[in-house]
Amino acid sequence: MIKTPDDYLNKPLDKETFSEGVTKLIKRLSYTKSLDECFKFYIEDYQVGFVIPKLAEQLLNYPEVFIIQNRRCILNPDLKTFQERTNSVERILLDLKSKNVLKSLDGWRDEHYFVRQSFNSEPLMSLERAAVHMFGIKAYGCHINGYIKKDGEYLIWIARRSKTKQTYPHMLDNFVAGGISAGLGIIECAKKELEEEAGLPLELCSKLKSVDAISYCFENDMGIHMEGEFVFDLKLPIDFEPKNQDGEVDCFYLMNINQVKNAILSDEFKLNSAIVTLNFLMRKSLVNPDEPLNYYQILENIHKPGL
Repeated sequence: MIKTPDDYLNKPLDKETFSEGVTKLIKRLSYTKSLDECFKFYIEDYQVGFVIPKLAEQLLNYPEVFIIQNRRCILNPDLKTFQERTNSVERILLDLKSKNVLKSLDGWRDEHYFVRQSFNSEPLMSLERAAVHMFGIKAYGCHINGYIKKDGEYLIWIARRSKTKQTYPHMLDNFVAGGISAGLGIIECAKKELEEEAGLPLELCSKLKSVDAISYCFENDMGIHMEGEFVFDLKLPIDFEPKNQDGEVDCFYLMNINQVKNAILSDEFKLNSAIVTLNFLMRKSLVNPDEPLNYYQILENIHKPGL
């Protein structure tokens, strides 16, 4: 269902206001105050994440799997195979979930992400999605900007997440977005999400364009978010109307650029999706290097190296 985003209509937004709002957005994106308190997470000789202290405290009860010492959390080297590691950690997480000691595990997905040294390296194990940020594992996703051009002007499709989503319920989001589950290819993930979230027919999926990859790190009450997003643009027909198929989207808005700028500065927009949208505006010269005033800082904070 398409709705009119009345909250963003006709709201003036000058350069100074936009610059101030984007500065706050970037501060939220790069907030890592507690990172130094985390335990570096190692598998074999590779650091693959940052274990938050409240998780490390619980893992002390499972020395057969986790060795906690010298501000490090080391997966027991006796667990040598992908499956041994995956099964052992899963057993512990299910035990912690049953004890209700870590809130993040309430959002259990029965969906796994690969754990690896880098995106192209061999997976060392896989991990339940709900636990990824507690271990500070780098997670990857696909974000797709859906837009049209009408009378020479850009209009961007923005989704509102379902109220029943495990994370960030009812917040504004990109046209389509989704995490790359273990074993799923990048393009495969993007097309799957386009079909499920927006009901996109196959012939329109073929117009998908890979345009960027962004990476960043921030923390919140769920843990350390080490994330990389493959960014796509998709120019849609003017008469196309997205129709959600999987119940994860409440509705879609078709916003003009002024509405989009106001939206990404609001508390309603999911943080990483707001950054993907800002990235779109920058690439399309819908904002320029003098607007916002911290243009270079934005680029530094959305293209951060890994561990």
